[in-house]
Amino acid sequence: MSKLDVNIRLRPIRFAFLVRPNDRPNVQRIFEINTCLWGGKFNPIIPYFERIPTWWSRDKHNYEKPKQIIEGYINYFEPDFIVEAEKGLGKKLNLPDEIIANIDDFHFDESYPGYKEIRGLNVLGLYKELYQKEFKYVRRHKHGIILAITKEQRFELFSSCLFGSFPQNKKLSYIKNGFQDVFDPEKIDIKPDHLKEIYKRPHSSPLDIGCKNIDIYYSDQDLTVFILDITQPKDLIDFWNLRIFKKYILAVPVQWLEVLSEFCRELAIKNHRPLPGNHHGVTIDTTFLFSRSITKEKIDTITPSLIIKEKKDAVVFQYLYPNFWEKKSDMVLSPYRAILTAKESKQEVTIDNDDGMFRFNNLSPDFVNRFTSSSSWANIIHIKEELDKNEIATIFPASIRNPSFPNLSFYNKRILSNSEGLIDYQNHNNWYENWKAIDGTSAFKAWFKTQNINTEISTAGKTLLQIIKSLKGFWGVRYISHPVIIERLNSMACKLSKSSEEIEGARKEYLGRTVKYHDLKKEINEISEDISMPLFWKKKVIELLIKYNVIKLGLEIKCNVCDHRNWYSIDSLKYELICENCLKTFSFPQHNPSNREIEWCYRVIGPFAKPDYAQGAYASALALRFFKDIDSGLSSSLTWCTSLELDQKNEVDFLLWYQRKRIIENNYGVDLVFGESKSFAKNAFKEKDLKSLQNLALRFPGSILVCATMKDKLDKKEKERIAKMALWGRANTSMGITRAPLIVLTATELFSLSSFGLRFIWEKKGGKHAQLIKPGYIREDNLRVLADLTQQVYLDLPSYHQWLNAKWEKKRIKRKSN
Repeated sequence: MSKLDVNIRLRPIRFAFLVRPNDRPNVQRIFEINTCLWGGKFNPIIPYFERIPTWWSRDKHNYEKPKQIIEGYINYFEPDFIVEAEKGLGKKLNLPDEIIANIDDFHFDESYPGYKEIRGLNVLGLYKELYQKEFKYVRRHKHGIILAITKEQRFELFSSCLFGSFPQNKKLSYIKNGFQDVFDPEKIDIKPDHLKEIYKRPHSSPLDIGCKNIDIYYSDQDLTVFILDITQPKDLIDFWNLRIFKKYILAVPVQWLEVLSEFCRELAIKNHRPLPGNHHGVTIDTTFLFSRSITKEKIDTITPSLIIKEKKDAVVFQYLYPNFWEKKSDMVLSPYRAILTAKESKQEVTIDNDDGMFRFNNLSPDFVNRFTSSSSWANIIHIKEELDKNEIATIFPASIRNPSFPNLSFYNKRILSNSEGLIDYQNHNNWYENWKAIDGTSAFKAWFKTQNINTEISTAGKTLLQIIKSLKGFWGVRYISHPVIIERLNSMACKLSKSSEEIEGARKEYLGRTVKYHDLKKEINEISEDISMPLFWKKKVIELLIKYNVIKLGLEIKCNVCDHRNWYSIDSLKYELICENCLKTFSFPQHNPSNREIEWCYRVIGPFAKPDYAQGAYASALALRFFKDIDSGLSSSLTWCTSLELDQKNEVDFLLWYQRKRIIENNYGVDLVFGESKSFAKNAFKEKDLKSLQNLALRFPGSILVCATMKDKLDKKEKERIAKMALWGRANTSMGITRAPLIVLTATELFSLSSFGLRFIWEKKGGKHAQLIKPGYIREDNLRVLADLTQQVYLDLPSYHQWLNAKWEKKRIKRKSN
């Protein structure tokens, strides 16, 4: 039975509230709702607009469309559910009904008729647990819990944003009463002096208490002072979102800056210090970030009061709100949203061989009852195969817009997939889950079905499946990763009636379906003379080819009737044999078994016995193995699929879902990869092959295309065709993403026996390869970077940035001439 490692992380449900940025009443409601939700402080607020507001960017340069910006927010925060502050906003973004909730759904009243449909967890259970464990005992020191109040209505929104506030609805007063009864908070009226005192000492607000006992990891731990307009809901929304990825951030109203400026300077001086472990004079500074609503003229009058004369370098002024939702280069350090962890668990489970089911226990908060309303908390699931066999699908594309996939639960529960992993929504304490393990090909077929695309496994695809299964995954593929081995296997699979001219790429001396033991041993020894060959390959390749059912040992015996040489496996040997050519019976030559009438020989078996390089499956298997080992397998994962025919129009040789990993932060998004593979044929990549890839790129914008060949280099004509395709793929779609980055792979990548990744392969290759991969900042596991590098090496194209700069310069000259 196969085994899996199932890693589980418990966190609150993540809601994203969709609201118009100047809708003050609903922004207030959002602050109140999140005060009542477990983990509500980390629920993002997405500003909705149909035209870019004039205040959106201080430099007035808006390169994005409204829909791009909103999509950017959604992709960055990856919410479990999107809550409309105004009915119909989600529909305008074409979001599926399954993930849309309305702000009126949050009643938090157990007597309300629709209570069972409420998603998320009410904090009251958390309050009760904290009381029983901590707060029913008399403390020697004050606990620092505050309840912010304000006597001036114009400060109410600001106070709610910073510290939280409870709904005014009398039916919901029990939540506020519960907070006061359990924590006996210090009530503080929000004024300039009071705010300064709160910032100077440790404190916990209702928003903070809602995240109690949750471990929070921030990627951005630099101190930021956000100067905002206390009357502007849009500024408060921006501060709320900044707080989701910045650990140390303070909100300072521009109206109160006269009172708080001295405090800000003292804070900056205290924070200014050398960066630990850095010997180049780098210091930790304080950033003063100005909100969008504050005009440039106003900023010019503010900044002098914040400058520290004796330590001018202690302060950094930032005038533009960070576009954190934009995808950035690996060379740019981008902040990522905080990771919330309430519990973690690692379980080893067994897959039932009959139905593919496996069971694991869920995680639940300690303060919930046995059963709660639907989708009350989330379990983040990571599945890893035993020995990394890559037989089952473990990586899936983001499914917020396709909530019906993946369907892994036995109970048909909605399982969301995003950069965190697989999200399983729970409502039952101390329960278990039954999931079904599926292979990558089945997963892709199911996914295409949700896209209304019919698929069938091609004949070549069935061969590819058999080859990888026979080799026990990509590790076994490495044992055939040499051109001499591939050509030997291919020649052994070719029919005797074919001539060497008919077997393109095969060597004359390889003709024949068998190979003598001594001849194969000699070839392996010649290959192994290369000192760079891995030791495991030199010593065990023949043994492993036998183990993985690539070749089989038998006797080649000459028929004494027609002189035809027959091959017999060991278990089929008899004293009387039948010739496969003349069908006559002849006797085993017992009288002289050592003569030339008998030879120990190997023959290819199973899928390896198919001609034409196993119907092209060798190239696809080698390409898939390359992606598995692209970075030594340390920081990437993939789910692969064999060759498919899509809607009987397009055929793709292999497919991938590919994901780059991070050590601590959330992983990168999942890339969709379409691959076309060729063996050794000349001018192999035809217009129809590239047209098929182009059609797929148009259907799935932003996908990665691959042209892989076992040849050392491309022919002139196919090189021109692929280069034209690569330039087409560099253009942007209407949503501002690169249309289809194209990767080119040759024998250099496919026939490397190393598992140390692309950097090792190209450094060993030398020349242009080594020059391009040399910079330490190059991330070879980034498929878009890989596309750029391979286009420069194999297509002689300029780098993407050189091409883009030339394109902009051409436009600039054209505008100037007009």
